[in-house]
Amino acid sequence: MVAKQNVEFTTVKIGNQTWSAQNISIPIKGSVCYENNPGNCKTFGPLYTYVQALDVEKKFPGWRLPTKEDVDTLIAFLGGQDKAGKELKPGGSSGFNALLAGYREPQNGKYYRINEQTGFWTSFAENAKTAWKFYLAIEEDNVNFHPVYKGYGDSIRLIKIK
Repeated sequence: MVAKQNVEFTTVKIGNQTWSAQNISIPIKGSVCYENNPGNCKTFGPLYTYVQALDVEKKFPGWRLPTKEDVDTLIAFLGGQDKAGKELKPGGSSGFNALLAGYREPQNGKYYRINEQTGFWTSFAENAKTAWKFYLAIEEDNVNFHPVYKGYGDSIRLIKIK
């Protein structure tokens, strides 16, 4: 797994996939910094809703949000759902270095679990209200991967289009 610098972000090759090795960090209408603190955007990048994530993806030709299948492939390459989280976190063997950026709850607008958890949107919408995301928590080595309400504020990692 070799990291290289792109114009907008650092990349890492994991198996036969090339991923952004840092959270995508561009301002887009409605995106937020954790607890509205610009320093958190500088460190972790903004938190985006699912619709905002789809808009951000359009700003990076040749890159896209991962599909559900992309994430399944990533997890399998890194040893399965019970082990892949450890390899995706900072210091893990993958070079993905997932920053624990926390998330924003859509129902109450509050922020939770900075430095303890992070989630990344995929392009796969389960239905009109939910879309798939994968997330990691500091206290677990696994990857959680399931649909959530599209209004959550989460991070973005992109995958290179082959």
